[in-house]
Amino acid sequence: MGKYELVPFPLECEEGELQSLDDRPYRRLAAIILGIFVFIFGIWAAFAPLASAVPAVGQVSVPGNRKIIQHFEGGIVSEILVKDGEHVQENQPLIRLDETRFKAELEIVSAQYLESLAKEARLLAERDNLPEIALSEELLQSQDPLTERLIVAQQSEFNARRKLLEDDEIVSKQRIEQLRNQSSGIEAIVISKQDLLNSYIEEISEWENLYEQQLIDKLRLRDVVREKTRSEGEIASQKAEIAKIGVQVSEIEAQMIVKRQEFLRSVLAELSETQRRLAELKARKITLQDSLDRSEIRSPVAGIVVNLQVHTIGAVVGSGRPILDIVPDGEMLIIDGRVATHEVNYIHEGMSADIHFAGFAHVRSLKVVKGTLYEVSADSLVDERTQVPYYAVKIRVTKEGEAELKRNHLEIKPGMPADAMIVTGERTLLEYITQPFRNMFIRGFREQ
Repeated sequence: MGKYELVPFPLECEEGELQSLDDRPYRRLAAIILGIFVFIFGIWAAFAPLASAVPAVGQVSVPGNRKIIQHFEGGIVSEILVKDGEHVQENQPLIRLDETRFKAELEIVSAQYLESLAKEARLLAERDNLPEIALSEELLQSQDPLTERLIVAQQSEFNARRKLLEDDEIVSKQRIEQLRNQSSGIEAIVISKQDLLNSYIEEISEWENLYEQQLIDKLRLRDVVREKTRSEGEIASQKAEIAKIGVQVSEIEAQMIVKRQEFLRSVLAELSETQRRLAELKARKITLQDSLDRSEIRSPVAGIVVNLQVHTIGAVVGSGRPILDIVPDGEMLIIDGRVATHEVNYIHEGMSADIHFAGFAHVRSLKVVKGTLYEVSADSLVDERTQVPYYAVKIRVTKEGEAELKRNHLEIKPGMPADAMIVTGERTLLEYITQPFRNMFIRGFREQ
């Protein structure tokens, strides 16, 4: 075996040495200690009260006073200005929608509205027979560069239409003047012929006296009578011509009146249509301006943004679909929890609860937040995903709990997960251990 040498181990020992290895005293001491421990534990289990509680799992929410932000028309998202959990002020912009469509439509409608406004001013001037267009205050205050061009265009049309009407009246008046001059000339001829006729009448009277005295023959008297008759015919013809000219003058004057009435009737009809269109365009303009203003979605109240549904630029927001929620400042936050159906009989409104927030687990100084159970659903509900029934409960943070949160500079926000232990009373550990056996014992007797 080389340089190593085996040495035999002695197996015999003295009797005194075996007695020193007896451990029975230690065993008795351990048994006594264990018995004392069991006795003390039994006394504690039988008499020391332990709090009993029903667990509720849920999250922080606002009791029905959340402001749901929607958009009437919807549109394409061009800018997202907030994020979930962010605090916003009243009237603060939240999301901007693309304005291109509304701006284009508003420009078209505004141009049509200004055009109709200028046209209305021109028609009013034509209706009232004014020498020039009286511009409305809205036109005078308009900052649109298109306004001046529209006014110039309507002023040109006003002048052209007015000149056309006046030129037509001038021609008619000149024709009337010509006819009246012609009538005056004929009247002068009639007067001259009337004088000649009177002369013939006197001459006939004289010739008749001479004829009665038989100083002349009847042939000469007949010649004078023929001249008298011819003069009477000419006078009658001239008077008929004067009457005819008078009729022509009346017809021309009537035509002037009719043309003026037709022009006024046309102006009134066009004015009525223009004013109707103005009312439609004004309403459309207001609607488009409102849509343009609302393309920047603003917060109605100061509060916290939650449940943001839009996260991508270019996303389409549906008409009337929720975009985000605002939890108003100062609103009471509660815990919406769920309790198993077999434990609902142990709880009722007014019970205290110990609330644990997973988000505050890192805060060592915060153990639990005190709360109060203030509502239990009247009937059980069913989880749509798991199909597990439960009872809904609502727990309110107490003043003491709020003070504890404030002391640790903590703030709970909607959507935070929370677990609550609803304190149902006090029982000893022995009652906890023996309760299932007692229940089995009672059920066994009932079955018998």
